[in-house]
Amino acid sequence: MYQKSLTSMLTFIFTSIIAIYNPVVAAGIEMFGQAGLFTESSEMLQEIPDEPSHVVQAPVEDLVQEAREEKQSMENTTASILYQSMKQSEEVNQEFIQLVKTTDVTRLDLRKPSGLSQEQADALIEGTGLEGLGKAFVETEERYQVNAYYLIAHAAWESAWGRSRISKEKNNLFGFSAYDQSPYQSARKFASKEEGIDAVARYISEHYLSEDGKYYNGAHLEGMNIRYATDENWQNGIGKVIVSLAKKTPPVEELKLS
Repeated sequence: MYQKSLTSMLTFIFTSIIAIYNPVVAAGIEMFGQAGLFTESSEMLQEIPDEPSHVVQAPVEDLVQEAREEKQSMENTTASILYQSMKQSEEVNQEFIQLVKTTDVTRLDLRKPSGLSQEQADALIEGTGLEGLGKAFVETEERYQVNAYYLIAHAAWESAWGRSRISKEKNNLFGFSAYDQSPYQSARKFASKEEGIDAVARYISEHYLSEDGKYYNGAHLEGMNIRYATDENWQNGIGKVIVSLAKKTPPVEELKLS
C-alpha cells in the first residue's frame, strides 16, 4: 500500500516537472506510471528526450513553394534591372550618335560613354578582320571609360579592319609602338587581340585622356594626334570611321528580331 502510494507520488512529481518542458512525454509518463511500469525515478529520466519533441515543423511543400516564389521574385527583379539598364544604354547610345552628327568629331570627348551593346558592336564589325571582338571593345570601355566607337574606329584605321600583317601576326590592332623607321619590328606583340585591346585602351586612358597624363593635350582625337601619330591626318581618318559607325549602328530591337 505504502509502495503503491510512493510510486503514485513520484509519478505525479516527475510528471509535473516534465510537463513544463514536454507535455507530450509527461502525458505518457502519467499514463504508464499509473499502470505501474515506472517504479524508479531513474527509469523515467531515461525516457526524456534531449530536445522537445512537440516543435511543429513546416510542411515540406510549403517550403518548396516559398523557395519557388522567392526565386521567381529574384528573377523578376533581375529582369527589371536588366531591362532598365538596357533602356538606359539605348538612350545613351542615341545621345552619342546625335552628338557625332552635330559635333566636330575630332574634338569629341573620347571618355564619353557610347551606350553601345555587345550585339551592336558585333553587328558593326561583322565580316571584317575585327569580327567577334564586339565584347572586348564594349567591356574595355566599361573598364577604362574609353569610348567603344573610338576604339573600334582606331583599330579599324590602324589595322585596315584587322587585315594588316601587324594585326594578324602580333595581335596589335592599334599600331602600338610601331615606329616609322621599323613599324613591324618595333610593334608590340600581344597574346591575343583581346589582350591588345585591353592593354592599349588602358595606356591611352592613363596617358592621353587623363588630365594628369604625360601625353595629355585634350581628351579628343585632335589632342591625341599631337603625340600619338606623326600623320596629321590621323585624327580625321579615325573621325570619319566613327561617323560611319554611328550612322550604321542598328537599333537593339532590330537585332532582337534578326
